[in-house]
Amino acid sequence: MYGLVTSVSVSCVGSNHVLDPITEEESCQDGSLLITAMPSRNEVTQLTPTREWSTPKIYKMTVAGYESTL
Repeated sequence: MYGLVTSVSVSCVGSNHVLDPITEEESCQDGSLLITAMPSRNEVTQLTPTREWSTPKIYKMTVAGYESTL
């Protein structure tokens, strides 16, 4: 076994990024990104975006979400 898998949801609400949003925040989000990672291997194991995202926005949200799993 290599380690535990952690996950975080990052929502975009207007120009703000919200980690693990509550129901009210999810209801007004512009989109979200589910990130699953194995920090012990420094590896992102899954990315699941909702709605359309630009590459720079996905990168920015992935970095923010991954850093929160460490």
